[in-house]
Amino acid sequence: MKKVVTSAIIFIISIILYISPVHAYGFNLGVETSNDVIVKGGTLTITVSTKNFDFGSQGIDACTGVIEYSTDVFEEITTSDIEGKNGWTISYNKGKILCVPSSGYITEEGDLFSITFKVKDNAPMEETQIAVKDFLINDAASGERITTEDVIKKVSVKSISSNVYKFEGSNIVGIKPGTKVETFKSNIIGTGIQVFNQSGTELTTGQIVGTGMTMKSGSETYTLIISGDLNGDGQVSATDLSKIKQHLIELRLLEGAYLEAADVDDDENVTITDLSRIRKAMFGEIEL
Repeated sequence: MKKVVTSAIIFIISIILYISPVHAYGFNLGVETSNDVIVKGGTLTITVSTKNFDFGSQGIDACTGVIEYSTDVFEEITTSDIEGKNGWTISYNKGKILCVPSSGYITEEGDLFSITFKVKDNAPMEETQIAVKDFLINDAASGERITTEDVIKKVSVKSISSNVYKFEGSNIVGIKPGTKVETFKSNIIGTGIQVFNQSGTELTTGQIVGTGMTMKSGSETYTLIISGDLNGDGQVSATDLSKIKQHLIELRLLEGAYLEAADVDDDENVTITDLSRIRKAMFGEIEL
C-alpha cells in the first residue's frame, strides 16, 4: 500500500510541475532620439534603455548589441561619443557595443547609454535611420541570454533643427507657453527664420508665439504647437480650460494643431489628465 501511495504522490507532483507555467525572463529595448530632424553640422543624441524589465534575483551583468547608421550622414562614432548610464560601463568598436555594470548587477530597468552623433557638413538632405539591433542581455542568476526586437529610428536631414524643441513631421513641439518670438528663433538652428501668426502676419520682437502659427525657413514650413495653448494666443488661460472641457464632452471638438496642444501629457490621447494639468498650469502650480 505504501508503495502505491508513494507512486501516486510522485505522479501528482510530476503533473503539477508539468502544468506550472515557466517564468519567462525578458525586456523591451527603448530608443529615444533628441529630435527627428537634424541639420548639417549639428548633432543628434539617442538614448537606449531597457523597458518592461523582468529578470532573476541577481539581475543582469552584461549586454551586447549593434549600432548601425549611415556614414554618408554621420561622422564615425567613437567611445568618446558614448556615455554609460545608471552604473553601466561601455566598450565600443566599429558598431559593436558591450555594456557591463561598473560593480555588482543591474536589477532595475532604465537607461543603458546615450550616443551623440555628429552630422556631416555635407550630409545629403534626405531621410536616414539609426538601427539598434541584435541586443542580448545576460541574466546573472540563470545564465540565460535573452534577446529583444531590433529598434529603428528614422530622422530627416533638413536646413534647420533645434536642441530645445522637437520636430514631429510638419510640427514643432516642446515650446513653452509665453515664449516670445525672439526666444523661439534663438532656439532654432538655421537661417532665414520667420514666424507668422494664424492670419499670415509676421511676428515682431516681443510678440508671443502661439499654437497654429507657422515658422518658415526657405521652402520649409512648420506649424507651432504650444502645450496647453488651445486658442492660439500662446498662453494657458481659462479659455483653454473651457475648450478642453468642451472637447471632452464632444460639444466642440478640437482639431489639428489645437488637438495636438491639448495632449499635454504626450500619451497621444486627450483625457481628463490633460484637463487637470492645464488647470494646474493655469493656477501656476505646474509648468507645461
